[in-house]
Order: sequence, then C-alpha cells, then structure tokens
Amino acid sequence: MISLRDVSVVYDGKHRAIENLTLDIGAGEWLALLGGNGSGKTTLLKLLAGVIPAASGVVEFRGSSRPRTAFLFQEPDNQFVSTSVRSELKLSVPESGPNRESGIETAVDRFDLARVLSRNPHRLSGGEKQRLALATVWLQDPELLLLDEPTSYLDTQMTAACLSFIHEMHDRGTTIVWATPGGEELMHSEETVCLRERSVVFRGTIDELYEWADATAYSFKRPPVRSLAEEFVSLGVARASGRETIDVAGTSVDALAQWIAGEVESVGDVQRTTHERSGGDRSISFENVAFAWGETRVFDSLSFEARTGEVVGIGGANAAGKSTLLLLAGGVHKPSSGRVRHTAKRPFYLPQTPEDLFFAETVREELAFGVRHSDLSPRDREQRMVNALMSVGLDPAGILERFPFHLSLGEMRRVAFAIARVVEPDLLLLDEPNSCLDAEGTEALRQLVRGECERGTTVLIASHDTALLCDVCHRVVIVGDGRAGAEIDVRDGVVPVESVWPPGSAPLVVDLQNALSARGVRVWPHAATPQALAARVSAAGPK
Repeated sequence: MISLRDVSVVYDGKHRAIENLTLDIGAGEWLALLGGNGSGKTTLLKLLAGVIPAASGVVEFRGSSRPRTAFLFQEPDNQFVSTSVRSELKLSVPESGPNRESGIETAVDRFDLARVLSRNPHRLSGGEKQRLALATVWLQDPELLLLDEPTSYLDTQMTAACLSFIHEMHDRGTTIVWATPGGEELMHSEETVCLRERSVVFRGTIDELYEWADATAYSFKRPPVRSLAEEFVSLGVARASGRETIDVAGTSVDALAQWIAGEVESVGDVQRTTHERSGGDRSISFENVAFAWGETRVFDSLSFEARTGEVVGIGGANAAGKSTLLLLAGGVHKPSSGRVRHTAKRPFYLPQTPEDLFFAETVREELAFGVRHSDLSPRDREQRMVNALMSVGLDPAGILERFPFHLSLGEMRRVAFAIARVVEPDLLLLDEPNSCLDAEGTEALRQLVRGECERGTTVLIASHDTALLCDVCHRVVIVGDGRAGAEIDVRDGVVPVESVWPPGSAPLVVDLQNALSARGVRVWPHAATPQALAARVSAAGPK
C-alpha cells in the first residue's frame, strides 16, 4: 500500500525528525510503531497522513490514489474543530447517505458519548476527548488508520473498548499503523517496527522483538502480564526455560496465576511497618467541596487531606473528576460550596497536555522563567537548568535552543518535569504525568516524585494508571460519584488485601494476587509492585 524510500523530515530548517527512513506497509497490515520519546513516531504518522511534507526521499502510495485515511492525533484537542460533540461527529461522516444518522447513533452508543453531546469538545476530560476522537475516526471508515498513542488517556474499560474497535477495523481490511511506547498494544499487532535515531532499526514479531531487544540492550515498555512472567523467570522461580515460560504464562493474569500456583506452595506474610500517616502538618484539605462545569456536576461532597511531604494518588475512571480536583487544589477554579485550604506558597500545576504550559520561543526561556525570582547568580541559574534537564533524561546541548512546540509530546512532558525541578514547588500537582512517556521518561517521573517528596513537597498525582500510583504514592484515593470513595494505603510497598477497588481500577499486580488466592496461594498483605511480588514468590521457594 505504502512505500517510503530514504525519507527525511526536517523541522526548524535544521532539526532532522526522520532521517533516511525506508519502510514498506502492505494493505491490511497492523504495525506497531515503537520508539522512545523523540524517535520520530509522530512525525512518521504525520508524513503518512499528508500533514507534513518530506524534505527528501520518496513516498509512494500503490494504486490510483492516496487511500482514504483517518489520523488520530496524539493530543485529541488538536483535531477538534466544532463547538459541540454532536457537531464534531456530524463532520466526520459523508454529507449524504442512508446510514448517516444511524452511524452517528451507533458511535454515540459505542463510545459512551450520550451524556456529553451538547458539550464543547475542548471542555471534556482527557478520556472523554479520546473517546470522541476514536468515534470520529471510526465514522470515517478509513482504508488507512493512523493512531498516535490512542490509549494514553483511557481507563481500563475504555482501553479494552479501543482495542476491540481497532480489531474490528483490522478485520474489515483496514491498514493500521499504531504509534506506541510499548505495553499491551504490542501483543495485538502483527509486527512491530522500531524507530531509533530517527530511522527504522528493527521490524518483526513480538518474539523477535524480545530477542532483538535483549541482544541490543534496547529498553521499551513491555506488555504488563508478560513482564510479570519475566520477573519470575529472572528470579529463578520457573522450572521451564525462560522463553517457554513467558510464552505460556505471559498471555493472561489467569494463565500466569495458574503457573505460579503450580510452582510455589505459599508466599507467607510480611511485617507491615506501623507508623503515623506519612508527612508532617496538613498541607492541603478539601472540606465538603462541590463543583460543576455548567450543568455537569463533578463533586457534591469531596473531602480528603494531604500532609507536607506526602504523595497522594488520585485515581478513578475517565470523567470522574481527577483533573478538576487538581485545578481546585491549585486555585485555578473555586468550589461552588465547601472549602479548599492549603499552605502552599509555590504551587506548580503540570496539566494533562504539557504544551498548555509553554509560551516561549525556546526551552531555555521556559526554564529561565522558572528561576527568574531566585537569588542565584546567572551562572548558578544556568547550572540549575542544565541539571534539571539531565535529571529527566534530556540532553541540554540538544534541546535548550529548541522550539518547545516542535518537541514530541513525551519530550514536552519531560521538559515540564524539568521546569518543576527548577521551580522547586512546595505543592506539586501532576495530571496524567505518565501519558506518552517511554520507559526512560517513566523512570524520570519516578525520580521527580521521589525527589520532591524528599524535599518535603506535597505531591498530588491524578492518573488512571493505578500501577504507577501504587509504585510512587503513599496513598491512593479513588474519586467517583461526586466524592472521594475508596482510600488505599500503599506505604511500604504493600497493599491491604481488604482494600476495595472500584471495578476495573485495581492494578494488574493486585488482580494477579487475587487470582493466586483463588488457587490457594496466599499473599498477605498484597505486594504493591510486580518486582516486590516476584521477589516474595522467589523467597518462598518451590513446592
């Protein structure tokens, strides 16, 4: 269907986003486009969509014309042009035809948009925006579907729905090119194309990808169940060969639990540290807070608090109010009733879309703005900016003079982390900070949170990724139905077994331990991370 030969794309007249790339995409194929932040994934999708031109090389579409193409942008706000969800849907289908209205009705039902039809697309939650964007590309019935990290803002339920939708499109003969930093998506594609240093360095099946990555020390986000199986293999729990075990047990939580239950008798208890709630004095509190966006109620009785130096995760389904909670915490919006109290003098809010933070011509200017009121000398200010970039895995020499809006979304997010570093806030508010990050960027996020916690900063993290929250937080508060519901203590790397997780919100490692319990392998209390669980299983020894 598509042939690219020695293609290069240049930004700013000098920055090569793609260089001498050669790739063939056959009709009806499903390719996962894998690569780190800044590797060229988004640029390649824009090139295929005709949004940007090639600086050199040849792009050929086999057949009489360019295939009917739909492009799901990495940031859905960038593709909305209407003032209502209903109008956006209508613009996505042909002006005439017997199935126009029925198609829209089906899309509304399938992507759960009935409650937001009259809303402005730009005022939806991140998950609602992504559902709307998926509905618009589905209505276009494309021959070529280009997806730029489509599950980034989706909760577990909608991620499953997104995968089902893409499988349906592929079964109808649609060619799929899906840009991803890794994860579960890699298990669904037929082949993975890996970009590094702005060109293709690998193409093959998932098993071939693992072998190549192991041989070349290439780091990527691995499919979560298979990654769990690898943890057990690396610690010697497996009796079979590593690859055989991963192939057998790395397909589902139930398959993995069945395998572990056959290998170990019991995991045993761990001693839980007993101490007062993490942190010092109360830093921020919500007292019976109510808030609404117009006629749409978000909270009617929200109450919880966080202490100085405490990291609190805010979980919940799409549109549960996670982002709204952070906006209230930062004083961007005021409650319609109730009170938000905090003692912060230097709050810093990192929005779900990091480009909303930027205003300057260069990354240097963005960072310099964050230290403009400090008492540091010019030399020390420069050093602080350099150190901040290096701490989040960015090369200062290569990025300080770049235009922020020409960075990849993952690079933008890491620049925003660096800004947080130089500002040194006492209240840090992070909205879906793990979205669109590669493995290195996710580690930079962990280091940012842990470093700010050690400084005594209060951190609130809104995310649908409860695995991340269990890894870096002291507590996880699940919001929904207008209030703070379940509150789960995840200090010391363990999760109380009696914790009540709303449907679909528990991290994979908790689901696995529940499946083990059903097979007679008791883990008490639950481990909070895959690494901790694998270590405990390994320490328990074989049957």
